[in-house]
Amino acid sequence: AWYQATGLARQGAEVHVVCGSVERELPGVLLEGETMRVGRQKIPYRLVGTDRATAHHDRHVAAMLLNPGNGFDVVHVWPSGAERTLRAAKVLGIPAFLERPNAHTAFAFDVVQSECARLGIRLRRSSPHAFDAAKLAREEREFAAADALLCPSEFVAATHAAKGEPRDRLLRHRYGYDPQRFSPPTTRRPPTASLVVAFLGRLEPRKGAHLALEAWRRS
Repeated sequence: AWYQATGLARQGAEVHVVCGSVERELPGVLLEGETMRVGRQKIPYRLVGTDRATAHHDRHVAAMLLNPGNGFDVVHVWPSGAERTLRAAKVLGIPAFLERPNAHTAFAFDVVQSECARLGIRLRRSSPHAFDAAKLAREEREFAAADALLCPSEFVAATHAAKGEPRDRLLRHRYGYDPQRFSPPTTRRPPTASLVVAFLGRLEPRKGAHLALEAWRRS
């Protein structure tokens, strides 16, 4: 999200951002507010709960949009905290795009439930990948309220299409990367060096660590 905002600014767009908190400077971007910060104190999401935090953020941004005189041309939002914002944009006739960094939520829940059954395990209810009917309903309302869904891969787009989303509402894009921070090493490791693998993510079925281990054994 940081790169999207600053990249647009570098291209000459006037970019306004409202987010939970800013962790580093946003060059060229107009910061309109940090909804999870009071003064200099950042409020941990776990203190109030993610659902309450995102609902608070959504109310704040929707109110800002509806404030006369803002004159925004396009609204770009991230999932799970944008329903009111998207509805406000529709009232104002502003095109609104919802980022979809992952598969359709119903697809994700189904896959996780199936994989847990195969492995004989049960997710904790606090897991973000455990089935949550209220979360699914809220996100599906967001899908419907957006003018289009921004899908970073054909896989993501296909899961939404399979749930009945018209293809003309599924816009493909790519996230890219910063070559200044992520580039091949200048020196190669010796061919005799042992293989080192790092796994970054939750150790639960949705992240696929068990599939990586199965592939490792088969190799």
